[in-house]
Amino acid sequence: MVTSDRSHKGLSPSITAPCPAHFLDTVDTADLYLNRPEWSIPRRAKSVAAMIHLIRDIKRVAPKKFIMQNRGLNLIGRSVIVGETAQIVVLGLDLEHRHPGNPDGLLWESAFAHSGDWIEAREREMIRIQNNGFTSVFTLGYSDSSVSRKTFFQKSEADGFIPAWASSTTKLHLELTQQPPGK
Repeated sequence: MVTSDRSHKGLSPSITAPCPAHFLDTVDTADLYLNRPEWSIPRRAKSVAAMIHLIRDIKRVAPKKFIMQNRGLNLIGRSVIVGETAQIVVLGLDLEHRHPGNPDGLLWESAFAHSGDWIEAREREMIRIQNNGFTSVFTLGYSDSSVSRKTFFQKSEADGFIPAWASSTTKLHLELTQQPPGK
């Protein structure tokens, strides 16, 4: 088992700069490490653990800031399985339970746009995370995805998530997101 709790002193001073929040983009980069064939399984496990460690270190260094994790749904559970056949288990963020280093928010980008066992299991996990109240789950949907705006907002509301809607990932930085009807 690989853990991610160790001291990290190399964080940038900008982490403690006077801003109210940090948005941790592309946390799902760690997904590339899970089954990367050219890396040994121990190397992959260390890389996954390092991403979890980085997230927690940022929160530890700036405990009063709102930390939002974008994607990285493979990391949100109690454990992360690294490797295809021979496997190593890495301790995950376990967002269902309180941990001082966990992010305050989790953004599920392109929410409800895909189906299958894996994403449906993550959705159930995110519902439990939201219900437990330690990490808030936000959803972001896009009009250029396979889910309609109406369905997106209905599902977000049913799951208890905090939704926003935009036209596309390529235009997100140019426009304001839309809230649910009537808000």
